[in-house]
Amino acid sequence: TKKVHELGIKEFSIIIPNKISIKNENVISSIIEGANLSLYDFDLFKKEKSKSKEPDLTLLTSEKDAEKIIKISMIISDAVRFTRDVANLPPNECPPEKLGEIAKKMANQNKIKCTVFSKKEIKSKGLGGVTAVGQGSKNEPRFIILEYRNGKKEQKPILLVGKAVTFDTGGISLKPGEKMDEMKFDKCGGCTVLGIMKAISELKLSINVVAIIPSVENMPGGEAYRPGDIIKLFR
Repeated sequence: TKKVHELGIKEFSIIIPNKISIKNENVISSIIEGANLSLYDFDLFKKEKSKSKEPDLTLLTSEKDAEKIIKISMIISDAVRFTRDVANLPPNECPPEKLGEIAKKMANQNKIKCTVFSKKEIKSKGLGGVTAVGQGSKNEPRFIILEYRNGKKEQKPILLVGKAVTFDTGGISLKPGEKMDEMKFDKCGGCTVLGIMKAISELKLSINVVAIIPSVENMPGGEAYRPGDIIKLFR
């Protein structure tokens, strides 16, 4: 798949060897997801982007069931690409407020209910952990709640929680400078939950799911919390 892309070929086909059963769901999903994800490249901030467009993938099969598996695999792998795009955003492009906006946009596109609490609302609800970790930064925290309800009304929802520290310096307990730039990845838990909710909705699963993403930027400053402070996580 990568070679085809390098050569600028617009369309290609994958023929499954006779020894491998096309009816095997794992075989089809592995091929589709592998091909789709192998083309991933985070080039949002590159001036010179790849001139060749991603090729269209066709899996040659006469099995009708395979079409369904292909569709599912594309939805899942596209959700992974979405997750990676958000996770790779640098901290100046993705503070907690921006992550809240990304969540709202994704939710609106997929008919998911989205609620984002501001710093004031977080504090008033007694969510002291989020307040404390985020209080040293000028970029205010956000508390994101996503609700997907496509199951029976009496069905208890599955709960997903993903931490999204958009940049984690360590606060007063400053981390070593080496690889500090990678601390943007401390938001990957929350990004993964966003991707999961996107996939769940597009797959139209008959379940109820509630996702919680507390998002902060942990920075040193005059308002930063200190080791030894007593913090009430809940009221």
